[in-house]
Amino acid sequence: MVSFASSETKKAMTIVDLINVPSLGDPRLSPDGGQLLYTLSEDDWGNNERIRHIWRINSDGSNPIKMTNGENGESSPRWSPNGSVIAFITERGETERDKSNDANNQIFVISNHGGEAEP
Repeated sequence: MVSFASSETKKAMTIVDLINVPSLGDPRLSPDGGQLLYTLSEDDWGNNERIRHIWRINSDGSNPIKMTNGENGESSPRWSPNGSVIAFITERGETERDKSNDANNQIFVISNHGGEAEP
């Protein structure tokens, strides 16, 4: 019997490690049950915040696709009744963000097939 010792050095998890863990949220099943929308939140150290983008994946877990990539992130994805369009909330077109004011947020829509989001 042969055994190999792990050459990796174990490292204790730090608060920075925890902050860097991406988080999933706001899952929404498509009207036909074939796809799922969710937000993926990742740390943006340069701006001292977490940025969320919307992803779509097949219900069987295959083919994850990033649907949005706005500078300020997106939230609250919702399917249209027939599943052809996705609505979400974002702040776009602003040169300087006022993080304390949600008044700049707008509803945008994007085709389920991708493309450019429109207000």
